[in-house]
Amino acid sequence: MLILTLVAACASNPLLINNINKRQDRLEAEVEKLSSELAEIKIEKDERISLMQQDIASIAKDYSSLKKKLDRLEKQSSTSDPATAKSPDDLYSSAESFYHKRKYEEAIIAYQKFIDANPKDNRAPDSYLKQGISLIKLGRKKEARYFLQTIIDKYPESGEAKIAKINLKILNE
Repeated sequence: MLILTLVAACASNPLLINNINKRQDRLEAEVEKLSSELAEIKIEKDERISLMQQDIASIAKDYSSLKKKLDRLEKQSSTSDPATAKSPDDLYSSAESFYHKRKYEEAIIAYQKFIDANPKDNRAPDSYLKQGISLIKLGRKKEARYFLQTIIDKYPESGEAKIAKINLKILNE
């Protein structure tokens, strides 16, 4: 009954029909606009995912390169004097020396050697932090993020984690 009343009202009032048609046109235009925006968002999301995948591949490649350099250095040090095993203090001191001489590539490798040999040493968080800072100074910010995040994940309550959070924040700006 209600439908018949509406149909009769519409038939007798062309202005009402015209209003309904205009509203329908506006709604269809809005739906089209939203569909277009949604498609743009999907494209942007796909592009971001692609960039992230490229970043991950780049970091993996750089990590592999650093690991190869570390392996070469380990072979060199083991062949130069296999009877001499370096103490944790010697390893850390060597890394610190490279770092303070601004030989950041060598420092990164030396800190990693220290961490690998002494993962539970109380200087491990500082070693990760200095690896991250060294990478920042070398302009390798993506890799630096990895080391800074490692400190936050492994040593969340440490002073180094607080410093890492600040550096991550600066890197992400």
